[in-house]
Parts: sequence; C-alpha cells; structure tokens
Amino acid sequence: MAADLAELPVEPDLLKKPKLSGFYSSDRAQKHYDNDSSDDEMTSDDWEKYAAQVEASDGFDVDEIRTNTIGLIHPIGYLSEMGPAVVAAVSFLSRTAMDWYNSQNGSNYVFDKLVKANIEVVAGGIYYITYEAKDAGAALATTFQARVFKGIPEMDGTPNVEVELCRIKPY
Repeated sequence: MAADLAELPVEPDLLKKPKLSGFYSSDRAQKHYDNDSSDDEMTSDDWEKYAAQVEASDGFDVDEIRTNTIGLIHPIGYLSEMGPAVVAAVSFLSRTAMDWYNSQNGSNYVFDKLVKANIEVVAGGIYYITYEAKDAGAALATTFQARVFKGIPEMDGTPNVEVELCRIKPY
C-alpha cells in the first residue's frame, strides 16, 4: 500500500521558496516572488487600468501589476533596472528586430541602445521592447518598438525567435 504523501518526511528547507537566480534575479523580482499575501490580487480598478494601458500602447507602456498571472504583460524594467544578462538577451532581440525592419523597409538603421522592455510569459516569452537606433549618417536616434517572440529552442538548439512587429514609435 502506498504511503500517504502527507505522512512522508520532508526536509524543512524543501518547504521554503527558493531564491530567484539568473535572468530575473533583481531585488524587485525577488520581493514580488516572495509576496504571498492577498495584496497579489488585482482589483477591478487594477484590471481596467491594465487593460487601458495595454490597449493604448499595444503593450509597450504598462505599469507594474500586482499579480503573477502568466499571460499578462509585466515590465522587465528600464535599462538602469536590468542586470547585464537581461540587457544582453533583450539587446539581441532588439538587433534581430532591427534587421527584420531594415529588410522589410529597405532602410539601414543600426541598434543604438535599449530603453525599456516588458514581457508576456507564454510558452517562452513575448518581449515588448523600446529601443533607439540611428540611420547611417543621422546624428539623432529614432525610437523604435519591437514585439518579439522568443520561444523554447528547437531540438537542435536553434533559437526560436520570431519578430512579430517592429516600428518607429508612433507616439
């Protein structure tokens, strides 16, 4: 007869939430992850504000929300809030989007710097990235927005990246 799971001995440390590490290990992310209170629930006003921000900005300008719900758009942060691994990964996606934009529009913009990014966690992530790029010979940078899906890598290790949208910021 199988033992009841509730009766099995469990090491006390296994009951604790692990510390976040790697890609999302900022203090802000850890504080949000550690929050087990009912404050993690969104009110109807929160939902209305979130929906209005997503609709108005196509997901590029969304405030931090009080929920861990997968499938909603959450800020990764501004450049100053991101760790080096996050900056490198999101910059790669920005460059990929810039290459796609140039091929679609016959232009020659070059990625200059990352401004901010949001993520929608799905089977991978949809990144909503705001960055600056310069056209060859231009002194001033142009602000771009890119929506890029980064999925689970293919079986052979090939990255699964698809640019869904790349545009000059409309507002």
